[in-house]
Amino acid sequence: MNDVEKTSIERNNSVRRTSRRKRKMSIYILAVILLVITVGITLCFTFMFNIDQIIISGESDTYTPMNIVEASGISIGDNLFRIDAAETEAKIHSELLNVEEVEVRKKFPASISIHVTRCIPTYNVEYQGGVLLVSERGKILANNTSQREGLAVVQGFEPKEMTVGKNISSLNEEKNDAFADMLENFGKYEDMKITEINMTDQTNIRLTYEDGILLKIGGCDDIEYKLDLASSVMNEPTVKGKKGLLRIIGSNECSFRVGVDSFEPEITVTTTTVKEDIPVTTTTTAAADDVQTPDDYTTPDYNQQPDYYYDPNYGYYDPNYGYYDPNYGYSDYDYADPNYGYYGNQDYQYQGW
Repeated sequence: MNDVEKTSIERNNSVRRTSRRKRKMSIYILAVILLVITVGITLCFTFMFNIDQIIISGESDTYTPMNIVEASGISIGDNLFRIDAAETEAKIHSELLNVEEVEVRKKFPASISIHVTRCIPTYNVEYQGGVLLVSERGKILANNTSQREGLAVVQGFEPKEMTVGKNISSLNEEKNDAFADMLENFGKYEDMKITEINMTDQTNIRLTYEDGILLKIGGCDDIEYKLDLASSVMNEPTVKGKKGLLRIIGSNECSFRVGVDSFEPEITVTTTTVKEDIPVTTTTTAAADDVQTPDDYTTPDYNQQPDYYYDPNYGYYDPNYGYYDPNYGYSDYDYADPNYGYYGNQDYQYQGW
């Protein structure tokens, strides 16, 4: 009879038992970990991290710390993990009209801080039938029948939201975005106070500054860039301290006219009667773009050829030939000499009077 070797069988059985023990141990360890996590979470949401201090900071001349705590809905003993900071901020913002900004921060293990910033009435936003009193960040503080004296006036905004306590918005999306950009950037220029914003024509937005500067920024696009460009020009030695009309031209150029005190200044035109040869002075109103007054300050236009220069009253001109006016020149007579009149081709000479 042949002998039977059992060595391999015993070895296989030993491997299986070891594998089963490892699997059982892994399951046991996982169960313990889950139990510890569950107990930890339960403790965090019940017995641990309960609030024992509420810290109120910031500035508010209307509300007491207790008013702010009550508006938050937070109480001593509440669990930090159960508090949603964003929801608490929104609740305080809606409950307290004169609070501009709210910041809620959890401070473990057992305190919470609430920082508030008060609203500053800044704008009279006009609409058909009334005036919205708006804060510097765009919160509606009141719906009035008249303007509050001393605040900037906003015209042509077309407000859609008029509910007190809400942020202002416009029926026109482009105007809405442009005004939001203005509010965000005006804080950078504290030394230049705005007195009027006219958005009636969204392609020709006009700003009036307290120091007498009139600013035409064009359309609703690139508001931040345009305000930065205008601010740079206003601080130029040739412009600073003077009153006049500042106009954004294209994407990287400004022109400034000293002494202009209206977006549509009056110009004086002198005419002579035919019969009695008596000079008669008549006054007409023209848009600032049509006033034939040279700019006192013009930033360089880097998009044009270096041999040509831009005059907003005449268009582009070549200094070798004089001014060329595309609106009044003739197609056959390309250049106008200001001393002699129009200069023609080979068949024509200088024409003078």
